[in-house]
Amino acid sequence: MTPPTTRLTRPAEAVLAELRDDHVGLWKLLWVVEAEAELGDAEPEAVRLGTLGVIAELLKGGYAFAGDPDGRDGFDPWALTEEQALTRIEREWDALGREPDIAEIAWFGLTEKGEEYLAEPRSTN
Repeated sequence: MTPPTTRLTRPAEAVLAELRDDHVGLWKLLWVVEAEAELGDAEPEAVRLGTLGVIAELLKGGYAFAGDPDGRDGFDPWALTEEQALTRIEREWDALGREPDIAEIAWFGLTEKGEEYLAEPRSTN
């Protein structure tokens, strides 16, 4: 039997739930984090840092991966380590100078570990 997985933050769990159905672009991931972390009135930099923190939690934990849609209903994961993917996302976001829009910077997919996490029973306490 596999030992229970460490509990993720509420924003990270919300992103995983979105990934269960489809790949999610950074622009949508940002919205999910903003809502779940209650960052609606926060400065853009706080939203950016909160979103990058959730991405780090998911990528480094092995729950999700970054990549790009292949244009044929498929997905091409980046051939990068988790740390390299985080660096790339942060660098491209900095260069953009604003919040990412649809199809900009990165998309995310659910790993097998992410699927297992979603299947684990959770207490609501």
